This record gives sequence, C-alpha cells and structure tokens, in this order.
Amino acid sequence: MATKSYSAVLSTMDQYMPRMSTSMALVFETPDAERAVNNLTIGLRRMNRHLSYLRGRVFEIAHGRLELRWTVYDEPVLPKLMPAELVSSFSAVTFQQLKDQRAPLHYFPASISPAPIFGDFKTAGMPAFAVNYAPLASGGLVMCCSFHQNVVDFTGAVEILRLWAAFTSSPLLDKAIPAPDPDEPFRRGLILRLAMHRPVPVDEKPISTEEILAHHPEIALAPSLAPEEHSFAKEVPVAGLSTIFTLDLAQLEKTRAALRAVNDVAAKASIDTVVFAILWSCITRVRATRGRAEAGDRVPADTATAAESKLSISVDMRAHLDPACFPPWGPRPFLGNVTKYNLTRVPLAKLESAAAGHCDEGLSALAKIVVVIHSSLASENRESIIDIARLGEQARDASVFRPGWGSFGGPDLSVSSWANMGDPIYTSDWGGVGKIEFVRLVENEWDGVLAVMPRKWEKPETGTEPGVIEVCVSLRKDDMETLRKDRALSSYLLVEGLRTA
Repeated sequence: MATKSYSAVLSTMDQYMPRMSTSMALVFETPDAERAVNNLTIGLRRMNRHLSYLRGRVFEIAHGRLELRWTVYDEPVLPKLMPAELVSSFSAVTFQQLKDQRAPLHYFPASISPAPIFGDFKTAGMPAFAVNYAPLASGGLVMCCSFHQNVVDFTGAVEILRLWAAFTSSPLLDKAIPAPDPDEPFRRGLILRLAMHRPVPVDEKPISTEEILAHHPEIALAPSLAPEEHSFAKEVPVAGLSTIFTLDLAQLEKTRAALRAVNDVAAKASIDTVVFAILWSCITRVRATRGRAEAGDRVPADTATAAESKLSISVDMRAHLDPACFPPWGPRPFLGNVTKYNLTRVPLAKLESAAAGHCDEGLSALAKIVVVIHSSLASENRESIIDIARLGEQARDASVFRPGWGSFGGPDLSVSSWANMGDPIYTSDWGGVGKIEFVRLVENEWDGVLAVMPRKWEKPETGTEPGVIEVCVSLRKDDMETLRKDRALSSYLLVEGLRTA
C-alpha cells in the first residue's frame, strides 16, 4: 500500500538558516486581474502535482532539528484573496500609480504576507510556501508569496517562480525543463555531499566544533549581542522603518571606474560590492553620529569611533560546488539552501572616513572599504561550506545557531543581493497573465538590514529608463530620516522611495 504521509529532515544547510519566512510582492501588469488569477491558479495546481512537498509544513523534532511534513490529503498551495481591508486598499490604487511612483514599500505592509514571519514549529508547523493576492484598480495584480527560509533559499524561491510561470503558460512539463526533483527533500544531504566532494563520514578528518567556530565568526552558539551592549544603542530598541533607495547605475559605474585608478584590487570589485561599501559607510556615519549625541558625557567621546562594525553578506555557494550537480550543467535545479554568511569587519572610523565625501570625493577611503569587502568575499570556497555542513552535523541541538553579528541598534549590517535574479523573474513567460513589473519585499521594522532587489537589465536602445540599482534599506526611524539627507548617499540617488506624506 502506498504511503499517504511523508516527512524529510531538512539538510544541515537548511537547518543553519534563520527560522523565519520571507515574503515578496510581485506586481503584474495585466488587463484582466480575474483571468490572471484563474490562469495562475491553474499553473499552481500543476506545480503542486509535480512538487507536492511545497504544501508541507516545517516542524521542530528532536535535537532542535527541523523536518518538513506533508500528506496526500493536504490542500494544495493556491492563491487566496487577501483580507477585505487589504483588497479595499489595493482597489484604490492603479497599476499606473504604482509604476509612476516605482512601487514604494508603504503599499506593501507586512500584513499582506500569506504566512507569518515567525511561528509555531512544535504543534501547527510553519508553511513551506503560501500565496495570496489582491487586484489593483483598472488592471494590475499584486501577488504575495511567502517562502520558508529553512526550505528554500532565494535561488530556490526564484526557481519556484520560474516553474510556476512555465506551468501557467503550458500544461506540458517540457516547458518547465529542467524541472526540480520532486523527491529532493529526501536526498538533499546526499546531493550536497556529492557536490562538495566530501568523502564518506568514516574517511573524513575529525575537526571539532570549536575549531570550526574559530574560523567562522559569522556563526555563534549563543544569542547575539543585545542592543544595549553596543556602544551607541539605546537600551530599548527603536522600531525600524524600511524603504527603497534607487541608485543611479551611471553614477555607480563612474565611481567604480575611478576606483580602478586608485586600487588594483578595487578594480575587480562588482557593482554590488561598491553599493555595499557606499551604504555601509554612510549608514555607519549616521549611526555613530547619533550614538555619540546620545552618549553625551556618559562615555569618552572616542568610544563609538574606537569600535568596529561587521558587515554580513549572504553568499550563494552554488558556484563553489561541483557544477555537475547544479544547472546549467546538472540535471535538475536544487531548491534547498546552499547559502552561507560572509562576515567583514572594519573600524568605525575608517567607515566614517569613506562616507566623508560624495561620489567625486573621498575615493581613497572608499576604495579601502571596497577592497576589504571584495577580499572577504573572494576568500569563500568549497571548504567554507563544508565547515558549515559539518558544524550542523556535529551540533547536539540545531536550534542553537545564532548570527555572529548584531544589526539592531548598530553598529552592524546584514546584506543580501538578489540583483542577478532579475532575469528569470522579469523575463519569465506567464502565458496570458502578463509580466512582472516590480518585485518588493514587504515592509518590516528591522534595523540594519539591506537587500539589493532583483535587477531589470534594461536595453539602452529602448530608452525606457536609466539603469538603476534598487536597495531595500531597513533602519531605525531616526537614522532613516538622517540617512535621507546624507550628502554622500544623495549624490548616488536617482529616486528615493521613502513615503514623505
């Protein structure tokens, strides 16, 4: 008799990620929202049949490990209409309004998420994937998707969107080739071991947890520093605010070209790295200035500037593993986590110096920050991710992992970049549904969290719009207000998406 219920212990790389869901809003330009929802529902039904585990829920089992469970009787993941008050709110907004304003985040509050950020792993479990929607006035559709971070990383989430689009545009699986393995959750550990070229466990050289942690400061086995332990944070954290900053790509390229003349290593840096350096330095100066003002006579004047700031960057490690196991060379896309954090440390004084001038000034100081970030990212290799996998295997309790930095209240930042995911998101064929015009994270109240949005690769000859880099920035409200007026950052901005009303 066939098994009716299934469970799969998630891989060590899945266990390592934050235990939370991430929600993104997809804004479609479509003349008929009702028809679009019907087509999207059909496509999602087809995808549910191929990847039945997406209807599953995440539970915590023995030793703090997470397990994905689902049954043949579970309802498939289908788009659900948002609550009435949200539908009413979106029905008062046209697609053209969103487009003209570049879809600022205040249109996408956290309440539109179909799944909570945090939840109960003990009894009800957390959904692996959930979708809801609301039509816009006069055409247009907002579709919000929640992905659990312990089930898929962002590359996996984008692959799910690609597959959904393929099944929406055609009932034939051929359109979705290469399709993910429907049994992937059962063999993620084996796939990763093969991709890492790891020997069988009995042949591996022993290495202690302490040795691994000594080489990986991005991981801690104790809670991160509380906000009051930072030199310039208030005892009670202030609620954060999130907004989109739109940076002028031409100005960034101009700066990158100038950096090439200043430093040979900086010349190799990506646009993302330049963006990280600019934002890290500007935000650090804003935070440190506020911190010194708050500290007053309670601490020496140089205390804040004597400290360091840590920059955590999420790194997709697929490029460091055997390409035979992953597309475009491998047989199937891998949806599970292959992400680790890279940690860079720089004294606050150096970061403040890098933010001292606008894009035509202070290049020497900025180049030093770019070099540090670039060199840190370049140090990642196959051994780095093997260490993380072994750490997860050796842990008696998988729930004890914590970030080795503390962004709330400063001085640290956490950054991720989805810029290179723009091509599959914006160019996927959704049949008669239309195209995705914007991708947005929902609003949040974090502090010190940045995400580079999927980028549209505009063709210059179309003349549609200048090249831009969109960054979702989350900071405490007072720091955000100061950052908006920052001279150095303003010199790079094309549009600033903060709601001012």
